[in-house]
Amino acid sequence: MPNIAGTGRKRARRTGALVLLAVTAGTALTPATALAQAEELRVRDVDRSAFPEVTAVVGVPRDLSSSFLPASAFSIRQGDEVLTPEVTRLRDDRLAVALVVDPATSIDGLSFLAAKQAMSELVVGLPSGAAIAIIGAGPEPGIVTPGTEDRSLVLASLEALQQRSRPSSMADALDLIPEALPTEEGERREAVVLATSPAGAGSDLDPDSVADRLEASDTAVHAVLLNVGGAGRLGAVADATGGTTTAAGALNQLPAAFLAVGEQLEGQYRLRFRAPEAGPVDLAVSGPGASAATTIQVGPELTAGTPEETGQTAPTDVEATPAPASEDTTSSEGNGGGGVGLLVVILFVLAVIIWAGVFLLRRRGRAGAEHSDPAATAVASVETPMPEAAPAPDEAPTEVLEEPAPEPVGEEPAPEPVAAEPAPEPVLDEPAPEPLAVVEVPAEPDAEPTDGQRRADEARAQADLAHQRRTTLEAAQREADQVRADASAAADELRRQAEQ
Repeated sequence: MPNIAGTGRKRARRTGALVLLAVTAGTALTPATALAQAEELRVRDVDRSAFPEVTAVVGVPRDLSSSFLPASAFSIRQGDEVLTPEVTRLRDDRLAVALVVDPATSIDGLSFLAAKQAMSELVVGLPSGAAIAIIGAGPEPGIVTPGTEDRSLVLASLEALQQRSRPSSMADALDLIPEALPTEEGERREAVVLATSPAGAGSDLDPDSVADRLEASDTAVHAVLLNVGGAGRLGAVADATGGTTTAAGALNQLPAAFLAVGEQLEGQYRLRFRAPEAGPVDLAVSGPGASAATTIQVGPELTAGTPEETGQTAPTDVEATPAPASEDTTSSEGNGGGGVGLLVVILFVLAVIIWAGVFLLRRRGRAGAEHSDPAATAVASVETPMPEAAPAPDEAPTEVLEEPAPEPVGEEPAPEPVAAEPAPEPVLDEPAPEPLAVVEVPAEPDAEPTDGQRRADEARAQADLAHQRRTTLEAAQREADQVRADASAAADELRRQAEQ
């Protein structure tokens, strides 16, 4: 329902109007005041959530409700600046009306029949396609007829209502409106309440609490007061929910009172405009034979909340006036505590991850050291025979040169060294087996096994390292999941505290 107090809540369901007829015995008669509010433009809802874009739903005076007003009939000003609105008349067939009836015996049977007849005339006069529900506000409130477009069923249910001697519970009856009359997007929920006792007229109501619940269900209250000296608590609820209050001084004025309410339900318009700045905005409408005006407040601060709600003056409020600021202080402390707790958890997880990284590096270093020793041994074993084999080729050619030397002595000693050039080739072939033999010497049995062992050790070390890494990552993932779960729980708690 509309929030005139400035929450800027956007409504997505059918708005409802609650028409309340209060018939209280023993009260002095007063003149009819059905037109008392005609000079003030009724504000049904104000949506400031997209400021500077503002949307307001207003109800025009009853003399203009049956006419289709053009955009030029509406005037919007902020200071000296004239604003151009986008004007849309709300569809009358998207209306939903809840009739809440107090069947107390504070009035006689004939008066009760007359009151039901006046409500029946209201039902007949509602636009085609409007949904109607009936709620009995007796000692044990209940839904008599759920929302329906069947006028015959609604009229029969009204006629069958009987009076009850015990006091009614009007607050509980109003709480049944959303259940009795569910709405869809684009529909407006309205309610008509027939009260025939002081309890039914709201003597036991907490206006603020009831208005908050009605606003939460997107329902407006229209109070029709019979034999009541003032608007009282029901009037306060009607004002807070964007409804109207109509007074009748006698029973025979009820039909005119309900007619006025019916006209108010039909004459509603949506005004969309852009406000240059935060502050008061004047709304006005004029037409043949009637005009009305009012002022609303717009601005982002109305959506953000009061300074106490935003936490700007929370410490001062706690010291100066602890009781009023207790809720805001709790909310602020809850937010701070949740943030510190989340920061501690994040730091702890970071510490765990750093420790795991250091641990893995140390393990990798130890594994590298273990594998580097066998490799060095293998390199030493392979390189050790090379120095020993190096002199062997030098000696072998010397012997070969000495052996062929006698052969060329008888012929040409000088050319023999030339023939010795191919000799080094076999000499190179012969020393090759000798190093192999040296490698196979029992003194160095680790040369060939060391290669295979090194590969196996490296593979084993890599497998161990991969296992450790996987284990660490899984542990870190579990910690991260826990952190996310704790953060989500903390956010839900903060959100719950903020909503409270």
